Amino acid sequence: MITNKSDFKSGVWNERKIVFNREIAMDIMKIGEHKLLRVVDTGTHFGAAQFLDSEDVQSVWQALLKCWVLVYAGQPDVFSWTKGSVFTSKNWKQLADENGLILKFSSVQHHNGISSCERFHAPLRNIYRKIELGCPPIERDLVLQTAIKSMNDIIGPEGLVPSMLLFGIMPRYAPAGLEHDLPNQSDQLKAIRIAREEFFRITNNLRITRALRSKVPQAPSHTPNLFLWLTLTQLVEC
Repeated sequence: MITNKSDFKSGVWNERKIVFNREIAMDIMKIGEHKLLRVVDTGTHFGAAQFLDSEDVQSVWQALLKCWVLVYAGQPDVFSWTKGSVFTSKNWKQLADENGLILKFSSVQHHNGISSCERFHAPLRNIYRKIELGCPPIERDLVLQTAIKSMNDIIGPEGLVPSMLLFGIMPRYAPAGLEHDLPNQSDQLKAIRIAREEFFRITNNLRITRALRSKVPQAPSHTPNLFLWLTLTQLVEC
């Protein structure tokens, strides 16, 4: 459990407890002609994704098992979403009841909720397309996972590094500039570099936009006593 003070809202620093896998936000998004399940942990903002063969309940559930439940800490306590007919279906509710899961529908998006999924749809699409253009030989599943990993391993607009929050270490990568005899290895390292550079660019733009929209803090109502401060400083130095 981590207490984080980087949650800034309305000029007030708030403490919030970050617990992995307590609640995940889910959404079905589209990249080109391909549909995929996007999953984001609402506490750490650690994300995952899996391409879908179909949008039926069984396919979505299998995708969730592959990209989240069987890979990390099992099933979460709460599933949340804002849209998607599959998540409101009777069969999905039955699956949740059988597994002891709480379903939470969020009709209004907010900064700590399901918007963790939807606000990163555009960045994920941009990174995916950049890798596709820069490294055409790489198959789509590897392109998707490379894009997701770059978003997990780099500090986001909120000042959090999801991978570091979850695993407690900074991710390691091969040094840049090394030559590789294996073409596949070279393409994969190039894809990682493209993904990281693109998400850095996106994150920096988001921070600048957020800073421009934020209100400038008010100046203190009282004027500091400069003479008193200088006197105290001299006494401490003596």
